Amino acid sequence: MAIGPTFEESLPKALLRMIHPSFKEFAPEMPVGKATPKNLEAAVEVPSSNRIYAIAKALEDGYSVDQIHQLLTSIDKWFLHKLQYIMGLMKDMKSFTW
Repeated sequence: MAIGPTFEESLPKALLRMIHPSFKEFAPEMPVGKATPKNLEAAVEVPSSNRIYAIAKALEDGYSVDQIHQLLTSIDKWFLHKLQYIMGLMKDMKSFTW
C-alpha cells in the first residue's frame, strides 16, 4: 500500500495510525482512552504522541498558525499550514449533506 503523493494524504496513513490505531484521521479529538487536556496550550507546547491532536484542537478553537508557531511550538509553519488546510477541508466536508 502506498503512503500517498501529498502531505495531506500521507499524514493519516503514516503518522496517525502509528500513534494510535483507533484513529483514522487528523482530528481535534483525543484517541480512545485519552482525556482531552485541560490546559490546551501546555498540551500543544510539550512534545508527546498526543501533541498532534492538541494542535488540531487549537486550530479548531481559533488559534492561528503564527500563534502556534511563535508562542507554543516552533514547529515549521509549512507543516502548521498543511494541518490548518486539513482542518478546513474537514470543516467543509461536515457542512455537506448526503
